[in-house]
Amino acid sequence: MISTNNSEEAFFGTITNYKQEILDLKIDVFGDIGIATYYPHVSFVQDGVEKSGSGRQTLVFLKTENGWKIVHEHGTPKQLNMNYAITPNDRASDEAAIRAIESAYDSAWNAGDITSILQLCTEDVVVIDPSGGTSVGRDGMERSLASLFSGVGKGSTHTSEIMGVHFVTDDVALVDGEAFIEGFKTADGGTAPLRHRFTDVVVNGKHGWLIAQVRAYVFMPRPKS
Repeated sequence: MISTNNSEEAFFGTITNYKQEILDLKIDVFGDIGIATYYPHVSFVQDGVEKSGSGRQTLVFLKTENGWKIVHEHGTPKQLNMNYAITPNDRASDEAAIRAIESAYDSAWNAGDITSILQLCTEDVVVIDPSGGTSVGRDGMERSLASLFSGVGKGSTHTSEIMGVHFVTDDVALVDGEAFIEGFKTADGGTAPLRHRFTDVVVNGKHGWLIAQVRAYVFMPRPKS
């Protein structure tokens, strides 16, 4: 597998006269998590041919003791050498923003940053965990996470694999994914991984896309006939 840094180095080694203009930059900060979205317009020369293109870019930053660091990058390019109108509200840009929220959730969990997790959710968020426990509102979610992070989930890491984003309306979407949590404490003093599916309901309001509901679940064996 080629790493992102190596693939970018290989690409930039084949081009000249690279220029980039950043349009409609928007930055949202949720505690130690920052999300930047913008529309880059790039031009360059490759194999003697002038090329240009635009798209949607989302960067997720984590604030560390050494400053802000990029922890996730998602780009949605348009076709090169095509004239088109930039549409900030198109589905591709919305999906990129939603995926960035899910990535920021992972980063905040891994940092043990409950405040940043809550800021990614609506005030009346509802969370149903894999064991059937339910918390309502940011206050309820905060209590649940505080108990988890001080107990069996202390020091755990959370990784989400997004399987699909499905728009119900322009401002409501369902996110289907699988979460892999490592480092859960067991009764014998060891640790064990936890894997579960989830469906998030995300809504778009004055503060952008936020998680309104989290419904985690596990599959049960199919009954034998």
